[in-house]
Amino acid sequence: MRRGILIVRSLNRPAFTVLLALCCVVGMAQTGHLPSTPRLYLAIGAVGAWMLFAVALNDIVDAEIDRANLVDDPRRMLAARAVERGHLVGVAAISGIVSLSAAALLGRMALVVVACGLVLDSGRSVFLAAVPSEWPRW
Repeated sequence: MRRGILIVRSLNRPAFTVLLALCCVVGMAQTGHLPSTPRLYLAIGAVGAWMLFAVALNDIVDAEIDRANLVDDPRRMLAARAVERGHLVGVAAISGIVSLSAAALLGRMALVVVACGLVLDSGRSVFLAAVPSEWPRW
Protein backbone atom coordinates (compact mmCIF):
# COMPACT_ATOMS: atom_id res chain seq x y z
CA MET A 1 0.00 0.00 0.00
CA ARG A 2 2.74 2.40 0.98
CA ARG A 3 4.68 1.70 -2.23
CA GLY A 4 1.53 2.32 -4.26
CA ILE A 5 1.10 5.75 -2.66
CA LEU A 6 4.75 6.54 -3.37
CA ILE A 7 4.31 5.53 -7.02
CA VAL A 8 1.16 7.62 -7.43
CA ARG A 9 2.86 10.64 -5.81
CA SER A 10 5.84 10.32 -8.14
CA LEU A 11 3.67 9.98 -11.26
CA ASN A 12 1.50 12.93 -10.25
CA ARG A 13 2.55 16.42 -11.23
CA PRO A 14 1.14 19.19 -8.96
CA ALA A 15 0.86 21.72 -11.81
CA PHE A 16 -1.12 19.17 -13.82
CA THR A 17 -3.46 18.52 -10.89
CA VAL A 18 -4.28 22.23 -10.56
CA LEU A 19 -4.79 22.53 -14.32
CA LEU A 20 -7.04 19.46 -14.29
CA ALA A 21 -9.22 20.91 -11.52
CA LEU A 22 -9.54 24.24 -13.34
CA CYS A 23 -10.47 22.51 -16.60
CA CYS A 24 -13.12 20.47 -14.81
CA VAL A 25 -14.62 23.62 -13.28
CA VAL A 26 -14.63 25.40 -16.67
CA GLY A 27 -16.20 22.36 -18.33
CA MET A 28 -18.95 22.20 -15.74
CA ALA A 29 -19.55 25.96 -15.96
CA GLN A 30 -19.90 25.61 -19.74
CA THR A 31 -22.91 23.40 -19.23
CA GLY A 32 -24.65 26.33 -17.58
CA HIS A 33 -24.52 24.83 -14.09
CA LEU A 34 -22.34 25.72 -11.19
CA PRO A 35 -20.09 22.80 -10.39
CA SER A 36 -21.18 20.85 -7.35
CA THR A 37 -18.42 19.55 -5.12
CA PRO A 38 -19.29 15.83 -5.52
CA ARG A 39 -19.53 16.07 -9.32
CA LEU A 40 -16.31 18.08 -9.44
CA TYR A 41 -14.52 15.41 -7.41
CA LEU A 42 -15.92 12.70 -9.68
CA ALA A 43 -14.76 14.56 -12.80
CA ILE A 44 -11.30 15.12 -11.33
CA GLY A 45 -11.21 11.46 -10.29
CA ALA A 46 -12.27 10.21 -13.72
CA VAL A 47 -9.82 12.32 -15.70
CA GLY A 48 -7.04 12.25 -13.10
CA ALA A 49 -7.15 8.46 -12.80
CA TRP A 50 -7.18 8.17 -16.59
CA MET A 51 -4.09 10.37 -16.79
CA LEU A 52 -2.39 8.31 -14.08
CA PHE A 53 -3.21 5.21 -16.17
CA ALA A 54 -1.67 6.88 -19.22
CA VAL A 55 1.51 7.95 -17.40
CA ALA A 56 2.01 4.53 -15.77
CA LEU A 57 1.49 2.75 -19.08
CA ASN A 58 3.83 5.16 -20.84
CA ASP A 59 6.53 4.57 -18.21
CA ILE A 60 6.17 0.80 -18.69
CA VAL A 61 6.47 1.05 -22.48
CA ASP A 62 9.32 3.57 -22.40
CA ALA A 63 11.33 1.89 -19.62
CA GLU A 64 14.17 0.83 -21.92
CA ILE A 65 14.48 4.28 -23.48
CA ASP A 66 14.18 6.00 -20.10
CA ARG A 67 16.96 3.80 -18.70
CA ALA A 68 19.24 5.10 -21.44
CA ASN A 69 18.17 8.75 -21.31
CA LEU A 70 16.65 9.49 -17.89
CA VAL A 71 18.20 7.02 -15.46
CA ASP A 72 18.94 9.82 -12.96
CA ASP A 73 15.42 11.27 -13.07
CA PRO A 74 13.64 10.19 -9.85
CA ARG A 75 10.24 10.69 -11.55
CA ARG A 76 11.08 7.73 -13.82
CA MET A 77 10.86 5.17 -11.04
CA LEU A 78 10.98 2.16 -13.34
CA ALA A 79 14.05 3.41 -15.20
CA ALA A 80 15.76 4.23 -11.91
CA ARG A 81 14.84 0.73 -10.70
CA ALA A 82 13.01 2.16 -7.68
CA VAL A 83 9.97 -0.01 -8.45
CA GLU A 84 9.30 -3.18 -10.40
CA ARG A 85 7.24 -3.35 -13.55
CA GLY A 86 4.45 -5.18 -11.74
CA HIS A 87 3.95 -2.22 -9.43
CA LEU A 88 3.29 0.11 -12.36
CA VAL A 89 1.03 -2.47 -13.98
CA GLY A 90 -0.98 -2.56 -10.74
CA VAL A 91 -1.19 1.24 -10.59
CA ALA A 92 -2.32 1.35 -14.23
CA ALA A 93 -4.98 -1.34 -13.67
CA ILE A 94 -6.38 0.26 -10.52
CA SER A 95 -6.31 3.71 -12.13
CA GLY A 96 -8.25 2.42 -15.11
CA ILE A 97 -10.89 0.89 -12.84
CA VAL A 98 -11.17 4.08 -10.74
CA SER A 99 -11.43 6.18 -13.89
CA LEU A 100 -14.23 4.07 -15.35
CA SER A 101 -16.08 3.93 -12.02
CA ALA A 102 -15.98 7.71 -11.52
CA ALA A 103 -17.05 8.28 -15.13
CA ALA A 104 -19.95 5.85 -14.74
CA LEU A 105 -21.19 7.84 -11.77
CA LEU A 106 -21.08 11.01 -13.89
CA GLY A 107 -23.21 9.50 -16.65
CA ARG A 108 -23.21 7.51 -19.84
CA MET A 109 -21.42 10.09 -22.00
CA ALA A 110 -18.63 10.53 -19.44
CA LEU A 111 -18.22 6.76 -19.36
CA VAL A 112 -17.99 6.59 -23.17
CA VAL A 113 -15.42 9.40 -23.31
CA VAL A 114 -13.22 7.92 -20.57
CA ALA A 115 -13.49 4.39 -22.00
CA CYS A 116 -12.46 5.68 -25.43
CA GLY A 117 -9.55 7.54 -23.85
CA LEU A 118 -8.36 4.40 -22.07
CA VAL A 119 -8.63 2.35 -25.26
CA LEU A 120 -6.80 4.98 -27.33
CA ASP A 121 -4.01 5.29 -24.80
CA SER A 122 -3.67 1.52 -24.53
CA GLY A 123 -3.53 1.23 -28.31
CA ARG A 124 -0.90 3.95 -28.52
CA SER A 125 1.20 2.18 -25.90
CA VAL A 126 0.89 -1.19 -27.64
CA PHE A 127 1.85 0.47 -30.93
CA LEU A 128 4.90 2.15 -29.38
CA ALA A 129 5.97 -1.12 -27.77
CA ALA A 130 5.94 -2.74 -31.21
CA VAL A 131 7.86 0.07 -32.95
CA PRO A 132 11.56 -0.68 -33.43
CA SER A 133 13.71 1.37 -31.03
CA GLU A 134 15.59 3.11 -33.85
CA TRP A 135 12.36 4.74 -35.11
CA PRO A 136 11.58 8.21 -33.77
CA ARG A 137 9.22 8.23 -30.76
CA TRP A 138 6.41 10.75 -30.23
